[in-house]
Amino acid sequence: MSNYIGTKIENCHNLKITVSSPGASEGEMCKEDDTIGMWLNDYDTGDPGVLIIESERISLPKAAVAIDEGQFIYFDATLLTVTDVSASGLFRCGICKEDAAAGDARVLVDFWGHDPIEIP
Repeated sequence: MSNYIGTKIENCHNLKITVSSPGASEGEMCKEDDTIGMWLNDYDTGDPGVLIIESERISLPKAAVAIDEGQFIYFDATLLTVTDVSASGLFRCGICKEDAAAGDARVLVDFWGHDPIEIP
């Protein structure tokens, strides 16, 4: 079970998909079609995997920027991290739940990866 979910797994929305190459690691993010998610566990290529696509409290990997509570969160599909910077090609996918320093590896987010908004 993931160490990155701050709410009961029953309260999260998930998507079951076949894992593509090179496999997936617990807590790592990805974008599949129009959905952003975080892998629930470690999976090998070809395994059935579970992506968490919505959670009111989830710890996501972040860029090396400080993020304040209440700021929108944007997913960078190239770096597989989130940031508070709105830029072309990123996807708005949540709201920061707690302040995170630039040196923190993760940020606590109210996450909605099932319906991200692409920034033009």
